[in-house]
Amino acid sequence: MANQPHGGALVHRLGSLSHVDHRWPRVQISTMAASDLENIALGVLSPLVGFMGRADALSVLERGRLTSGLAWTVPILLDVEAQTVGQYHVGDRVALVLGEQVVGWMQVEEVFHLDWTRLARSLYGTDSPGHPGVSMVHRQSGEYLAGPVEAVHVRQLPLRMTPETARALFAQRGWQRIAAFQTRNVPHIGHEFAQRTALNLVDGLFLNPVLGKKKPGDFRDDVIVDSYQTFIRYYYPPEMVGLGTLWYEMRYAGPKEAIHHAIMRKNLGCTHFIVGRDHAGVGDYYDPYAAHRIFDQYPDLGIEPIRLGAFVYCRRCGSVVGDRTCPHESEKVRFSGTLMRHSLRNEPERLAHLLRPEVLKQLREHEDLYHQDEEVLDLPSEGKP
Repeated sequence: MANQPHGGALVHRLGSLSHVDHRWPRVQISTMAASDLENIALGVLSPLVGFMGRADALSVLERGRLTSGLAWTVPILLDVEAQTVGQYHVGDRVALVLGEQVVGWMQVEEVFHLDWTRLARSLYGTDSPGHPGVSMVHRQSGEYLAGPVEAVHVRQLPLRMTPETARALFAQRGWQRIAAFQTRNVPHIGHEFAQRTALNLVDGLFLNPVLGKKKPGDFRDDVIVDSYQTFIRYYYPPEMVGLGTLWYEMRYAGPKEAIHHAIMRKNLGCTHFIVGRDHAGVGDYYDPYAAHRIFDQYPDLGIEPIRLGAFVYCRRCGSVVGDRTCPHESEKVRFSGTLMRHSLRNEPERLAHLLRPEVLKQLREHEDLYHQDEEVLDLPSEGKP
């Protein structure tokens, strides 16, 4: 049986473009806000029914909980440009627009200011502009709108799953205990060992890659999807593994984002969540195992963490090993993004022990593997999952 939703019930906030009056004020939103809007509407961010107000945002930043006391670690906010904030008033209905397209609407319940340095320090533990999440917050105006929303457009993405479709899959398979694996990368042998370790503890493994805007140098969305389909085809029994994607923009908030990732997978129906080394981290901003420890602060979270260390390839052992279980430091090859990028371009033979051959072959067939900028992959935008 799939897990109960966070807060007890799944939210449904999908509507029609006919619900939007063309005379309403228009609010230009970012791709991050658009993905949050859709995830609210689809129930992935249950129990939220809209973008947070100041009280909930501050409670999340300071206590790691909503004002209701429910566990929550990442504020879901709708920022607006400082020069336009005066156009919006409590009680207004506003159209939410991405580019030229109306994607939803909001009933404005609050217009408020939040200092970006306070937001950055509380969420990321730093205000360094070198942190990609801090850089993102720094580009915001500090002016926000809050209130319930309705999405009128849902982006069609390859293999996208909603709480309803994921839960239906789990029920069809008869899975009672489901472990979710979050990734924004292609599958390497270290990932495989982590996934197989978790699969030994549960009935089914749900592989849930993140699609959407990423930092430059991350793998493109189509590359991730293609590589996982190839990997599963050759290396997993189909009745034990499910693959579904999630449109979500990474905050790179380390341990706090690990809790957030777990909540989203709880809403998808998963009972367990795989937490790896430096989960949702970037650079050296977080202790590699801080994401493991933060789950101790949330015994009421309602989804069980499966805490796993790093896996490396040891040339002396001739196999993948746990980083802390092998003494051959000089023989260890770590699964770094830099190594992957350099080797795929220049020395693919170096990856023979790090990627399954079918995955390596499939990756080499792609002309463009990486995000060169921060634009989301151009995928079909019409229809619903």
